[in-house]
Amino acid sequence: MKFPSTLLLTSTLFTCLACTGQNYQENSAPLSNAQSAHVASSNADQIVMKHLSDLNTGQVLAQMPLPASWKINSNPGQNMPETTGPGGIEIRSFAGKTFTYSEDHYTNQMYQQSGQQVRQPAGVETIVKQDLITALEQQGYRYEKMYALPSLARVDKAYSDQLYAYGQQQKSFQVAGAEFTGKDGKKNLLIVRYFETYSMGLYLWGYNMQNLSAPVAVFESAKQTYLYGLENIQYNQATIASYNAKESGKLSSDDAAFQNRMRQNQANFEATQRAHVNSTNAINEAQMGVNRSQSESFNRSNQQVINGIREENTIYNAANGETYQIEGHSDTYWMNANGDVIPSDNSLFDPNIDPNTNATQWVKGQKK
Repeated sequence: MKFPSTLLLTSTLFTCLACTGQNYQENSAPLSNAQSAHVASSNADQIVMKHLSDLNTGQVLAQMPLPASWKINSNPGQNMPETTGPGGIEIRSFAGKTFTYSEDHYTNQMYQQSGQQVRQPAGVETIVKQDLITALEQQGYRYEKMYALPSLARVDKAYSDQLYAYGQQQKSFQVAGAEFTGKDGKKNLLIVRYFETYSMGLYLWGYNMQNLSAPVAVFESAKQTYLYGLENIQYNQATIASYNAKESGKLSSDDAAFQNRMRQNQANFEATQRAHVNSTNAINEAQMGVNRSQSESFNRSNQQVINGIREENTIYNAANGETYQIEGHSDTYWMNANGDVIPSDNSLFDPNIDPNTNATQWVKGQKK
């Protein structure tokens, strides 16, 4: 199965993964009989946990239950399967697309002029019907049927919920399977994993894909086996903890530096920004659409642009932990626990000692 140039084959979900030497073998202990009983394998293979690793670092990212006879290719070339099984079973992964969309028309124009792809969130069913079926039919594939895969959507959400996120975000996940028959007579299951992240009027959304191809005689068995493996993947908690520590540590470091600047110059309220760090390309793509780091970086960098357009400031109130959008561009903003705001350009003004305002406790808001 091939896709247009915008959907080039890449090292993605569970695939740019190799066994990693003496400490981690491709096959680990077999599953229990109860677990294995859930999977129909055409040749009654024993189901074992296979380690999935980052090609660049060798770090184990996850383990996944698959038949012992299925082989993970440690270095797949272009259009080469990342996983193969007996009887002609092949699994490939494809990069999909990522889009931005703002509730503000002028912001969308700005993104389009900068070359970014702007599109209103569409949902996985629309993506399959509008973006994929036509493209594949033009290549000679015959569309058979489509169905939801809610269990995989829950896997995506569960993984995303474990990752450190900056600020408030609304995230949703959808997964669909679409079956095709190729010109060679082989059956194909295209799994489309759709994600959507919303924050402060901005969307980052998109999708990624995996394709299972197999002869008709073994397709149903291979499909059930592969879906079982995807549904029961186990992520390396040490890798997740390391990523989260780095992300939260960067925020703490930024906050400390910000406080130092505040003490040195009370009128200097600079916007704090955090650098985007990928845990690895593979672990991002391993969840096919989580892309949460891209979303965080996207939201933070573009909030300043929106503030400029709307002549607003984003202010953090340490008294109640809330963030507010404040009109105007004053040097200083004093806030209380109720969310009341006093803007001031006078660096000597302190409402806590002013008899007109000292009935409540005021703190200096922090520009984000």
